[in-house]
Amino acid sequence: MQPEKYTLTDIKKTLKDGTIVYRIQAIKDFGDVKAGDLGGWVQSYKNLSQI
Repeated sequence: MQPEKYTLTDIKKTLKDGTIVYRIQAIKDFGDVKAGDLGGWVQSYKNLSQI
């Protein structure tokens, strides 16, 4: 799946249950978000809405 709004960064952390999550980063401007802004944490691209 080609990312349209966000990409996963190399910034990651391991949760207490062993799940690895990645910080997201905007790759284009939309709404109040600017390209390059860091966002929350997700497990994979499946957890993101790219629309």
